[in-house]
Amino acid sequence: LGIPIGSNFIMSFSDSFSIERFQFTLANYQNVLQLDGALLEGIKNSLTLAAVAAVIGLVIGFAVAYVLTYSQFKLKRLIDMMTLVAMAVPGVVLGIGYIFVWNQKWLQPLGLNLYGKPEILILASVASAVPLINRVLVGGMSKVPQELLTASQVQGAGLFRRLKTILLPLLHSSMVSAVLAAFGGSVFNLAITTILYPPNYSTLPVYISDSYNDLNFGYSAAATIVGGAFIIAIMLLLEFILNFGKRNRNADHT
Repeated sequence: LGIPIGSNFIMSFSDSFSIERFQFTLANYQNVLQLDGALLEGIKNSLTLAAVAAVIGLVIGFAVAYVLTYSQFKLKRLIDMMTLVAMAVPGVVLGIGYIFVWNQKWLQPLGLNLYGKPEILILASVASAVPLINRVLVGGMSKVPQELLTASQVQGAGLFRRLKTILLPLLHSSMVSAVLAAFGGSVFNLAITTILYPPNYSTLPVYISDSYNDLNFGYSAAATIVGGAFIIAIMLLLEFILNFGKRNRNADHT
C-alpha cells in the first residue's frame, strides 16, 4: 500500500513528470475538483457497472457455493476446480475472450452482439467477480453445519425458507464482505474496462489511464487519489448500511 499510494499522493502535488523534480502545487487537485464532466461520467459509469456486477455475481456465487458445500452433485469437484482456475485468469485474457465470443455475426439477429455495448462490461465484471464471491461464501458456509438445514427440512421448511431463516442470517458478514470485495474490484478493473469499454463510454480506470498516457502525471495522480477516496467512502458507507440491521438485532438480543 505504501509505495503505490505514497507515490501517487506525492505526484498529485507536483507539476513535474518526475518525483526527482518535485515542485509543490495544488493545481492538480483544483483541476480535479472542478468537477470535470468526463471524470464524473467515468465515476458514474464505473459505479453503475460495479453495482450491477456485484449483485448478479452475489446471486450466482451464492448458488455455486451452496452446491459446493451442501449438495451431493457429482460434478461439484469439477465446479470447484473451475472457480479456482477462474481466479487465475488475467483480465486481459478474459477481455480478449469476450471480444471473440460476443462479436460473432450470427449473434446480431438475436440481439446478442454485445461487443461495443456496456452490457459486455457487466458480463466480464460478473465473470471476474463470481470466483472471488464464491470462495468467500464457501468459507462462510463451511462454518454452518448442514444438520441445521436438514433439521429444518425435516420439520417441513422448504428450500427458500431454509435459506431465508437459517443460512442467510448466519452468512450476513460473509455476504457483505463478498459483495463489497466484488464491487471494489469491479470499479478498478483496468484490464477489462480498457479492452471492452464502448466508444464514448468512459470509466474511471480508463479516464485515469488516458491521463497518464497523455503525460498528465500530476493530474492523473490527483484523479486517482480523489476517485479512490470517493469509492472507498462509498464502500464504507455501504458496509455501515448493510451491517446496520445486524447490529440492531444483536443489540435487541443483548
